[in-house]
Amino acid sequence: MAVLRKSGCVKQALGILWIPLCLFTVANAKADTSEQGQLAGTGMSIKIVTGEFPPFTGAQLAEGGLITRIVHAAFQQQGIHTQVSFRPWKRGYKETLSAHYQASFPYSKSAEREQLFHYSAPILLGQTLFYTHKKSSIDYQQLDDLYHHTLCMPLGYNLFAPLAKAIDQGKMRLVQVSDLKSCFLMIHSGRADLTLVREEAANQLLHQQLSQFRQDFRTLEKPFSSISEHLIVSRKQADGETIIQAFNAGLTELKSSGEMQEILLGQ
Repeated sequence: MAVLRKSGCVKQALGILWIPLCLFTVANAKADTSEQGQLAGTGMSIKIVTGEFPPFTGAQLAEGGLITRIVHAAFQQQGIHTQVSFRPWKRGYKETLSAHYQASFPYSKSAEREQLFHYSAPILLGQTLFYTHKKSSIDYQQLDDLYHHTLCMPLGYNLFAPLAKAIDQGKMRLVQVSDLKSCFLMIHSGRADLTLVREEAANQLLHQQLSQFRQDFRTLEKPFSSISEHLIVSRKQADGETIIQAFNAGLTELKSSGEMQEILLGQ
């Protein structure tokens, strides 16, 4: 079985997974009601795109996954209907940037993205971990422990600034593939050394798609980063800030009404 980190937080069974609810902290989203009112209650429909990132998003998941359900519910609080499409991450990102889609999710923050997109308040908080083969001798305590190793990342995933810098300087190698499953298979076959992903996503994958190999992987105990997942809207989108404000207002109402907790516990 894959080695799971111990934590001091309460865990809730979500399907076959044990997911730490403390990682699902939802920040208060304060909305500017003067502008959010331009969308709220209008009955308008917006086109949103996401990709495969179980258990958070997925075309085959109930209601499209946990974050898909939250996004739909937040907009519904404001009387806004959502049309959610599932596309490859790279394609969905480009089509959101060009304003073909009015929003996308879930995205963590990076300096490059923040120049191109408006970000919502955090939807969920969590942390990323490195995964490697159980026979690997890698012991991650600081970044230079990873030098001279090959990192596999799916296209469209956030390559955090310290890792990007190490790769640009030739201190680490990067291979990019179409999905997270491919990264784990590359690690298993020795073609890559590690990958970086949220613990919940790795657990789902190892239990449901790679169950025959799940005992062959382990986590590197130290988390790499704390992250937050967001809805993003292109700065090219004419009403982009208004969409973000309406969504933030919906998130606040989900939390204050108790519906957010019901979504998390009912997943």
